[in-house]
Amino acid sequence: MKQIFIFLLCIIIFFTNIESKHFVVISKPGSGKGTFSNYMAKKYNYVHIGLGDLTRSRKDNNQSTSLHILNKILKTHIEKTIKKSKQFILDNAITSKSNWHFWETFFHEKMLFDDIYFLVLDASDTTCISRMKDRLICKNCFNVCKKTMGIPITQHICKDCGNKLTIRQEDHDSKFLKQRFEKYHQIIEPIIKKLEKSYKVIRISSEQPLQDLYTIYDKLHHL
Repeated sequence: MKQIFIFLLCIIIFFTNIESKHFVVISKPGSGKGTFSNYMAKKYNYVHIGLGDLTRSRKDNNQSTSLHILNKILKTHIEKTIKKSKQFILDNAITSKSNWHFWETFFHEKMLFDDIYFLVLDASDTTCISRMKDRLICKNCFNVCKKTMGIPITQHICKDCGNKLTIRQEDHDSKFLKQRFEKYHQIIEPIIKKLEKSYKVIRISSEQPLQDLYTIYDKLHHL
């Protein structure tokens, strides 16, 4: 009986000492946020929670996309993920100073900061825009794929769910793209600089070959 008790105690100690690592990705559009999130979700079972995907899904269903409602939905999703003892990747949710204050308050309330790494994927504006204009999106599962040369867009199929892939119109709107990158440089970059003073921020150049990036992402999981 005593041996069984000691064995159970060891199991409890082992599992209570397992660290839950989460990532909050703050990067430019086209920098590789989706590639990172999909890789980590498929290989390590992270739960990808993305503001962009949620916004597009609600737009397609004619539902409200007010930031207040979106934040509430994302927060609930994170809470459910934590309760299941799973690791999450929060993607593209920090969009302004006020929105950062919302998430900072939430992370403090849930005592998550010891387990969170803020990930910045660095790439030039030119590289990001080139990627965006060369990508196709699955509206069903939001998988992002690169166009295959020589194959008409209408024949591209999502490898994950079999749905047809389409272009994202905003990726080809020069005025809209200019506004997005200006917002990143003027609003988001100052937030990142402040984060670097107080929290765990990791910067990675996403202009490396994809296989090299996968090796880095594997190391991130084992931090």
